[in-house]
Amino acid sequence: MSSTVRLPKLNRQQVLAVLQYELARQPAASGQRLVNERQLADLLGANRMTIRRSLNELEEQGILVRRHGSGTYLRKVPVAAPCPTDYTPMRQSLFVTEQSTDQPTRLAPDPSRQQLTLGLWGDMHCTTPANRMLLAGIENRTRELNHKLQTYAMAYEADGLTPIEHIVEELKANPCDGYIVNSGMVDRFLKAYHKVWGQAHPPLVQVWPGTILPTFEPLIQADTQQAVERGTSYLIEQGYKRIQLLTMMSHIGPTARNELGYRFAMTNAGLEPMRTFKLQSIMHLSCQWEPVLARLLDDKHRPDAVMMASEMPLKVLARLMKERGLKPGRDMGVITIANEGIALPKGEDWSRMVFDLRMVGHMAVTSLVDVIVTAGQQLCSFAHQGYWSPGKTHLRNCD
Repeated sequence: MSSTVRLPKLNRQQVLAVLQYELARQPAASGQRLVNERQLADLLGANRMTIRRSLNELEEQGILVRRHGSGTYLRKVPVAAPCPTDYTPMRQSLFVTEQSTDQPTRLAPDPSRQQLTLGLWGDMHCTTPANRMLLAGIENRTRELNHKLQTYAMAYEADGLTPIEHIVEELKANPCDGYIVNSGMVDRFLKAYHKVWGQAHPPLVQVWPGTILPTFEPLIQADTQQAVERGTSYLIEQGYKRIQLLTMMSHIGPTARNELGYRFAMTNAGLEPMRTFKLQSIMHLSCQWEPVLARLLDDKHRPDAVMMASEMPLKVLARLMKERGLKPGRDMGVITIANEGIALPKGEDWSRMVFDLRMVGHMAVTSLVDVIVTAGQQLCSFAHQGYWSPGKTHLRNCD
């Protein structure tokens, strides 16, 4: 007479430990659909009720999303857990690997069904008016989608960047489903994220209110290089030949992109590019703008026109020109990049290339949500184009 030896079924705590371990293993990625409860019960050696209760608990922890009629999806990869005692990692995958005709293998975007916490890493809340407009767009879009926004306390080193150790501490204390990161911090953020979670590709969107080369995709930015090129071309059309670019310095070097736009327009017209005037972009150093702009205006070889890559120093330039009896347009052509919602100095009809940085913030949130719920399958970089708003300050000899 033969007998069959039955192995004891796993209890709920054991199932939870195994699931958390397996869900944290590569190639697990948020958005993937798990196999059904019956298949999980067979794989783990547990009854279906234990599997169901364990899945419900993981959903309460924010790790899984359960969609009626669709399946169970990995909402976010859990923190790597040690291998449970007496457990041999399985060779089979917990995830659906082949596309079904009636069910997706990945979580379809449905932001209204699950509230996400989005982390904002950058100093948009405490620096320039342009950055504050960007922040307003991020906040508004987050509210529209019924998600939450987590901002972080900033700390700075001598180079103006946040120490990696500080980022590590904040990530441990306040983990989020995904992150919007100011471009100046992307490299350090990625290193810190890898230290905390052991992953090289977090759910992240890189954002910047000007033009830079992407260091991470997706990148959401305002295309100031294109705006500078167009603005310089409009000045050339008015007959100006000695046109100077006035741009802002930054520790991550976006000014080089603006200079490319300027130089392309000048050389394309057969004109010699002039030396670029660079001002500090840090607001507490704005006291340095006046002497630099004064030197520009007092130079006997001052330019016929200036293309301003930012409206930040325009108020100082307008005052200095007025003090010297110089009128924009008549004595020196001026075109500036400007942002919706930020007032320009009164008294002139300024010619400008206009951006709406709230739209950049809006797109950053939309893109990040897509990254989170599709496990990075939907990556959409976005370059916001400025529009031309002709005033009178670029018109040659205009009173």
